[in-house]
Amino acid sequence: MTISRSRTLPTLVLTLLGLGAATVAQAETRVPGTKVFYSYQKDPMNDANLSIVFIDELNDTGSNTYLSMKCAAGQGWLFGIATKHALLPTTPIESRDELDKQIDDLYAVSYRVGTSQAATVGDIDSAWLNRKLRPESLLFYDMNANNAIAQGLMDGKKVVIRIQPRRDGAVVKQQLDYTFQPQGFAQAFAAVKYCK
Repeated sequence: MTISRSRTLPTLVLTLLGLGAATVAQAETRVPGTKVFYSYQKDPMNDANLSIVFIDELNDTGSNTYLSMKCAAGQGWLFGIATKHALLPTTPIESRDELDKQIDDLYAVSYRVGTSQAATVGDIDSAWLNRKLRPESLLFYDMNANNAIAQGLMDGKKVVIRIQPRRDGAVVKQQLDYTFQPQGFAQAFAAVKYCK
């Protein structure tokens, strides 16, 4: 079944990675009976894989909270999370770099794959689309975390993401836990040609 939903993370990740604007509200294919969607996309100029996989959160009914995995043009993949909560201030900021330096002070993001011990995402950054902050989204620039999450999902293990405020300046004051089930991820990853 093919459906069309408006998600902003695919385009913003492309913008962040400098991969061009090859995707704009692309149709997504749902893996039947799961909360996993994917969109296979290739750059029209160099055939680089720009696909994306989405996993809606276990308890989310409106695709407001989801984990995304964006293929990085043959350079692996990048995970990000979008939530129904604003995580970052929407007040004017001095610069994107300044905000990204503050994020690690505002929040600790950790993940747990299956029954393994929880680990911390070492580098989280803000997400932007058309030079506008997406305050509900965070990107994981930690390749160890990205690889562990992908491998766990491929192995059929659930992934739990925890966003924990570290200080008073955090917009969200309580801990947020999100669970993502693996069913359908392996099929979606294969459909996007394993980001190669």
